Amino acid sequence: MRITARQTTARTTTDLDRAIEREQPVTVTYLAEETRDVIAVDSTGQAVRRTVKTGGHVEIVRTIEPRERITTRAGHTVIKALCRKSGGHRSYRLDRLVSYTVHRSSRLVAEPAPASDPSPQPANDRNAMNPAHIPARCPDGHPSHHYTVSDMSGARYDGTRPAEAYTALRAALAQDSSAYVAALTADGSAHCPLATRHMTALATR
Repeated sequence: MRITARQTTARTTTDLDRAIEREQPVTVTYLAEETRDVIAVDSTGQAVRRTVKTGGHVEIVRTIEPRERITTRAGHTVIKALCRKSGGHRSYRLDRLVSYTVHRSSRLVAEPAPASDPSPQPANDRNAMNPAHIPARCPDGHPSHHYTVSDMSGARYDGTRPAEAYTALRAALAQDSSAYVAALTADGSAHCPLATRHMTALATR
């Protein structure tokens, strides 16, 4: 087992690049973002459960099968991998890697099969979605929304165009199942659970 704090970043990336090239699994100890479930009351007075980030980190151990190393727009080095526990794609920031062990065995997790009928990427707001799903004025009375899409790698989209938010969420979920969207009122003062749920349902169908 190698402790990342006791070696250079170059050594760590070299070891992980070699594991990618040789298709070797790696067991990592990783600082994942801590989340917790909270109960909130929406504008209709109904109690809703939400998962929120606490701002802290928890140490987890996972055996992963690295596929590629990328650098995000925010400048973070990220390892894209398949997780043996979940069987899905996950992203791991290099600066949150505590330790790792490269195994001599081979990959076991098969690449997830693509959807048989993937939804086309929207070209503009007009054909991105049915206004009945994300209306110009939502049932909660908000005239417009500000959408924020985030994923574990640090990639983030902020904007008011629903088609672009939809595209960003679809792309983020394809790489990281923990990606999420939040719909706020245009001035960012209040969360709209209804618009958030609708956008999530559209992007994951």
